[in-house]
Amino acid sequence: SFQTFLKGERVRVEADESRASRLQKGHGGWNSKMKKYLGKVGIVKDKRLHVVVVQFADGKL
Repeated sequence: SFQTFLKGERVRVEADESRASRLQKGHGGWNSKMKKYLGKVGIVKDKRLHVVVVQFADGKL
């Protein structure tokens, strides 16, 4: 299901690597560096169409 995300909102990244990898298809693909953010909370910084940009405590987007 589609969920609406708002700038400034706290969000949690999908914790299951297999599911997260599937969700990345058509959105730039899976990168193994993403693994460290599974299950982590971040802040929505931007939203472009169906792409949500999240910033984490370490400053990474």
